[in-house]
Amino acid sequence: MKLDRALQRQILETLRDAYPRQDRAQLFASAKDDDALEELIIANVMYLEEHGLVHSGITFSLSGSI
Repeated sequence: MKLDRALQRQILETLRDAYPRQDRAQLFASAKDDDALEELIIANVMYLEEHGLVHSGITFSLSGSI
């Protein structure tokens, strides 16, 4: 599984530091040219969302793409 507790902590700290403007949190800036890193971040954000810790706004199409 692609779950990474250190990354999850970093995501939550990034959102905390950006509060109350979470929309300005740059979670994907470092991943835009790295598909594996982007996939890892998305998996961990989705995990946090499933546990009610964040609202990601990430949606998937029928083809599985974002």
